[in-house]
Amino acid sequence: MNKVFIIEDDKYILNLLNKSLYAWNYKVDNVDCWDNLIEDTINFHSDIILCDLNLPFKNGFYWIQQLRKYTKIPIIVISVNNINNNVMHAVELGADDYIMKPFSINVLLAKIKAILKRDKVIKNENIIVFGDNEYNKLTNDIHNHNGQVTLTPTESSMIQILLQNINRFVSKNELLDLLWQGGNYLNDNTLNVNLSRLRNKLSQINIKNLLQNKRGIGYKLVEYD
Repeated sequence: MNKVFIIEDDKYILNLLNKSLYAWNYKVDNVDCWDNLIEDTINFHSDIILCDLNLPFKNGFYWIQQLRKYTKIPIIVISVNNINNNVMHAVELGADDYIMKPFSINVLLAKIKAILKRDKVIKNENIIVFGDNEYNKLTNDIHNHNGQVTLTPTESSMIQILLQNINRFVSKNELLDLLWQGGNYLNDNTLNVNLSRLRNKLSQINIKNLLQNKRGIGYKLVEYD
């Protein structure tokens, strides 16, 4: 079930969106406390965000800019503001699409489906998702709401092997054999050094506990600690 987080203060619009999205099998959450908006959005593990521009305290432009510091979750802006004056600014700040009030629910649903489909295709091609984290095979980056780290080619080869065997122990001999087939020559000592470096990088984004080892058994990557 896809999750939609709504940043909106108009109760009528909120009620309409909640009912409509629920009817189409989306799980929905709304802003409970404006001071905790960023944290709540990320903790909800949203698949897409709907964001108004005219909001109390701070406008939607501010929240889009803040969200883009921590997450790449797709954002659709919903506003009564003139699209010609604001759409480019919203997109420049990181929004993915824009719809005007009053809007058709069917049009909004079509936009949501299109963005989720596009996002899924991109992720399937280049991104491996594990838990709340994303590994980009093209850039060798691991990204989550705590930040981002870039892996060396050898570290990337190791993480890909562990991801292919997620939640399953891979012995040192298996790792060495698979790395050798991938063109990386490592002996037992250099493997240990690279595994230690990998764990240190994972610690920078607070997920070092996801890389687990058991003496005499091997190493495994788990989705959640």
